[in-house]
Amino acid sequence: MLLNIYLKELKDCFRDRRTLLLSVFLPIVMMTGLTLFYESLVSDGSDEIYTLAVDNTFEAEAERIFTSSPNIEIEAAQDPEKLVADGDAHAALVTDGLFSENIQNGVPAFISLA
Repeated sequence: MLLNIYLKELKDCFRDRRTLLLSVFLPIVMMTGLTLFYESLVSDGSDEIYTLAVDNTFEAEAERIFTSSPNIEIEAAQDPEKLVADGDAHAALVTDGLFSENIQNGVPAFISLA
């Protein structure tokens, strides 16, 4: 008797599109996705190193500021935005030449991330 009920419910399941989608195809897709992308979902990205391009005049100041972040590598260049455009750096930190002096004097300072 239980076998007859089971077979009837199984036939009904495959007859209905919504039930078929939610009980068969969706779990197959979700489990495949979890299996393939599980490592990237769990990874926190702490082993990646990011390159920050700075102006030659700001190199020492930038190294002092970012020493607490071990996954940031400072690269000094004449044109930091060009390094980002070429793909040699992940981001560029562009300041005016008086950034540290303006901060010490309490004057607003210009800084831009590219």
